[in-house]
Amino acid sequence: MKKLTFISLMICCLAAIGLTSCNNDVEYKGLTNEQKAEAFNTVKGSYKGDLIYPATNPSNKTDVTDTLQISWQMNSDSVMTIRNFPVELLASNITNPELAKALRKQQPRDWKCYINFTQVQPVTFFINPTLQSFSLNYNDKDHVVQIAMLGNDIYSFGMYNSSKKMMQMQIVEAAVYVNGILQRGMLKSAVPFILSGTKQ
Repeated sequence: MKKLTFISLMICCLAAIGLTSCNNDVEYKGLTNEQKAEAFNTVKGSYKGDLIYPATNPSNKTDVTDTLQISWQMNSDSVMTIRNFPVELLASNITNPELAKALRKQQPRDWKCYINFTQVQPVTFFINPTLQSFSLNYNDKDHVVQIAMLGNDIYSFGMYNSSKKMMQMQIVEAAVYVNGILQRGMLKSAVPFILSGTKQ
């Protein structure tokens, strides 16, 4: 089984190399529209691969991840859609057991993410997943629960290997809001999700 921390570290290192090369020039002001179009034309299309996420294996304490099949679509130079993201995985690190139980009952959903290309060779981009809202009933009350991910951050990004037609991305569950109020301590820790797949 793949180790989430190793993959996460590897991707972060690659991103750091790519993004540092962008920012060595103090005059760097982002990509031009033409460069963004070039980057999008390189990555546009549908992808299938693995969603790698934290999970505990009771029989093997060193096995700390699990995988599911997942797909996503690079829609435009500013939008990506993750298809049928398993919402129940967002509940795994939530400290309120009733809220977590209610969230686990939610069906998978398509997840719209805004992207911002930062480099053309190799193609790299920041990811800003949209806020996910759920109407949940727990503790005999109705609540609006929102899950926020890190956005436009060095830990929320993607890279594309043109020669292998492989894309690797990371998004990170970072905060929980209940009825519009940030719930401090509701997450045990930030939760990374790795997506690794190939263009179809």
